[in-house]
Amino acid sequence: GLVASMFCDFGREFVVVDTNGEQPLSSMVSSVTKDESSVVTCLDEQRHGFEDGDCVKFSEVQGMTELNDGKPRSIKVLGPYTFSIGDTSKYSDYVRGGIVS
Repeated sequence: GLVASMFCDFGREFVVVDTNGEQPLSSMVSSVTKDESSVVTCLDEQRHGFEDGDCVKFSEVQGMTELNDGKPRSIKVLGPYTFSIGDTSKYSDYVRGGIVS
């Protein structure tokens, strides 16, 4: 049979944020505080399932649009529906919506 091997070097700018190889989790955002230690709250019907140190990305956030930049953010889990993403005190006010994955 035929055997092959391939290596792809994507350069120094390529960042892998997948810690376990599982399908990415996602949750709906219900609120984001504007604070030095901002707290993200997900909808009560769905636990977010994230762990300390996970990297998340936001999309479709209305108001605090700085979160929609596509940059991964490291989190600290505070509870089954809440986690902290760091300083958002200089961001615009959160209005509604959003998806975190």
